[in-house]
Amino acid sequence: MGDYGESINIFSPMFRRLTADEAILSQALYMRLDTRRGFYWDDPEYGLSVDDLLNAGLTSDALVNLSAAIKSECEKDERVSSVTVVPAINPTAGGYEVSPDIRVFPLSGGSFQFVGPVMSFGDGALRKGVQ
Repeated sequence: MGDYGESINIFSPMFRRLTADEAILSQALYMRLDTRRGFYWDDPEYGLSVDDLLNAGLTSDALVNLSAAIKSECEKDERVSSVTVVPAINPTAGGYEVSPDIRVFPLSGGSFQFVGPVMSFGDGALRKGVQ
């Protein structure tokens, strides 16, 4: 067991436990990026609705703002020293996919690549998943 103890695996249908620090921190950051701000009454500044930012319109300015918002939200976690975010847009059949390149530098341990929510646009619809 690492520095962060145990957590549940949010992607497991049986809610299996996690003990690896990188996996625990990755899932905590994923939840931050997938929770609408204000959802938790006891922590109204928790969360970032990436969906809302992307649905507002995808321009070059919006991508810069998205990257800054992701960085800021991830760095709210007390286990994170810093985060770098590089926006990426990839064309797909009938649309495109937004999958930012996120590198997390925790306070302890080495840096790691974080795979956040991937947004796919096509046929006028937004679909979200995990890479």
